[in-house]
Amino acid sequence: MITITIISVVLLILFGVLFVPIRIVVNTNKKQYYISLPGYLRADLLFGKGQSFRIKMRIFFVSFLIEPLKRVTKKAEPHIMKKDKPRVKKPLSLFINILKSIQIKYFKANIDTGDFPLNAQLIPVAQMIQNNNVYLNINFENVNNIDLMIQTRGIKLISVYIKHQLFNK
Repeated sequence: MITITIISVVLLILFGVLFVPIRIVVNTNKKQYYISLPGYLRADLLFGKGQSFRIKMRIFFVSFLIEPLKRVTKKAEPHIMKKDKPRVKKPLSLFINILKSIQIKYFKANIDTGDFPLNAQLIPVAQMIQNNNVYLNINFENVNNIDLMIQTRGIKLISVYIKHQLFNK
């Protein structure tokens, strides 16, 4: 009875991860940069002074920090000559299909190029691009910021990869 309960909980978590939306948020005004699976996982990118940054991870209810640029001292291993493997070029079609599976929830950009004539030329282009989810503003105030949320589901990414492996050989 306990094993059936454990198996069902694991399957529920697995299906939840596959069907819960994966969100990537970039907001330069609030300095928010994160990727999340609501209810399961969230990874925030935190910037410090200079070039340093940290990743704050929250998996279920456990939070911890990762410092990828922190130096780790390792014992030097003897260098062994390895033969170079030939690189296999992966087709661009997988990347394009993954981009097609991603949905833009909203994209708001406020752009100033610093060049007044170019800004004036970009205003009609920005007006043509705008729709319900995309708002593009060209300003003359030296203000640049982006607010972006894209979303997809794990099952979509897996299906794109499987289709690519089956039909692109």
